[in-house]
Amino acid sequence: MLFFLIILGGLGIWISIYQEINKEQFSYLNISLNICTYYIALLSTSYIDVNTNHTIENRLSLKIYSFIILGLLIFLFWLSFRFNSYISLLFSSIGMIISLFIWHIANSDNEKFSDETYNKKLRDEAKNKHGKNW
Repeated sequence: MLFFLIILGGLGIWISIYQEINKEQFSYLNISLNICTYYIALLSTSYIDVNTNHTIENRLSLKIYSFIILGLLIFLFWLSFRFNSYISLLFSSIGMIISLFIWHIANSDNEKFSDETYNKKLRDEAKNKHGKNW
């Protein structure tokens, strides 16, 4: 799952790194822009998953913390565009790490990402539906 999330999901980041390496004038800002759009997209889906999950016990505190983290990441997004040096890359990388952490928390109980649960569900379904007709 991490392969799809980081390699394929962040394909725009990898392409911009490749383009900037092959340019005469290297720009940290272009890479930072792609990292920022990646982590904002990742955070927005995670934010929806966390706030619509009804199995969480302390929902109010989680909403408060997620709102604070959202504000922090928007601030990091703003800081990333204030500089055109490795500092912009640093701020956007911090935002990406935080959003990957939030994504992991948001999907920790998701049975789609649990191999054991998914395989058991497939085996039970095959046994109950297909095995009875033999």
